[in-house]
Amino acid sequence: MVRGVFAFWGGLDDSGFSVLETKNMADDIKDRPNNFPLPPVTVVVMLVIAFLLKNYAPMLALSFTSLIGLKILGWALVVMALAIDIWAARVFAAAKTNLMPTKPAENLVDHGPFKYSRNPIYVGNIMILIGVGMIAGIGLLYIFAILAVFILQEFQIKPEEAHLRARFGEVWDDYKSRVRRWI
Repeated sequence: MVRGVFAFWGGLDDSGFSVLETKNMADDIKDRPNNFPLPPVTVVVMLVIAFLLKNYAPMLALSFTSLIGLKILGWALVVMALAIDIWAARVFAAAKTNLMPTKPAENLVDHGPFKYSRNPIYVGNIMILIGVGMIAGIGLLYIFAILAVFILQEFQIKPEEAHLRARFGEVWDDYKSRVRRWI
């Protein structure tokens, strides 16, 4: 039995469990994958930090002069990411399931962008961080993109996968065996 879930914004107590969340996760995981909308908050916080550092401490932001070709590539990446996110959101809406990561999945979606990645919206989020880094000349966003992959995988995707397993059982297992987590 899992007694708690580590919350990255909190800390662990002496017993190794999160000081923010110590209830039995097994009772809650079928109801919702998470209590906090981590993916959009992660991306926004990383973008804000990067732009603040670029303006006030450019060396820490790993600022560079972005050449026109890199800016064009960055814009293309951001546009593709937004297209993927919009496509995924529309597929969720058509399937009548929740987009917000704090609400339960009503249906298992395995078509549209979810045919190629179990997490196309998170792939889009990472693409946005990299693309904005190219456009704005902020090298720190490349590092943040790697950090975001870790944060999202450990604190969002894994709880979502446990939620989907609890709700959809073998159907989830079959989907998971066919489609990769990222790309």
